[in-house]
Amino acid sequence: MEQHKRFVYRDRWRWIEAPPASAEMDIEGFAIECRVSISNAEVRGFQQAVQENDGKRLMRTADYLTMLAEINKGREAIRENADLTPEERRKAFEASRDKNAAESDKFRDDLMLIDRDLWELAAPHIRAWNAATLDDNDEVVDVPAPSIGGVESFDALDPQMASWAAHVVVDAYRQGKAVSGPSKQPANTPEPTQEQSDGSETESE
Repeated sequence: MEQHKRFVYRDRWRWIEAPPASAEMDIEGFAIECRVSISNAEVRGFQQAVQENDGKRLMRTADYLTMLAEINKGREAIRENADLTPEERRKAFEASRDKNAAESDKFRDDLMLIDRDLWELAAPHIRAWNAATLDDNDEVVDVPAPSIGGVESFDALDPQMASWAAHVVVDAYRQGKAVSGPSKQPANTPEPTQEQSDGSETESE
């Protein structure tokens, strides 16, 4: 009976480039090296976690829209209240405007906290990137990849970069697919440490 050699399942990694700049997103040149292999158990875990995350976003968005509707009703009541003096009406509209601004800021902050759950999911699967920032002396320093620095590494990026990097991994994994996209390692990018590289392979075109 013919015997086959054992097929060893290994992690595979690939550099993925951000898409060309557009009106919606301008992070062209940013790239991440992420894990493109995924096990069935991980697919199930990602699907469950993303469903929970989506549920949180939907609930928070619904609460925010309800609050906006209440603010708009309040403004309409201010307009229709003939007993208000011009000064009272002006102050009432200012208070409504301030409340709207405060609720919008809180909504944005809450969504950012919810997104951190996705960053935490993606972090172990991004072992290198070409992100850098300026230190207190205006010297360029590399930002540790999330597999090293954890979810805090995303804090050094702008929202577009963090969102794109996390969703490249999460959106593919929850569908049980390998991460895909334009692949090219940027020049002068820090290589993964030996500890990160053991037992894995980096795909090249």
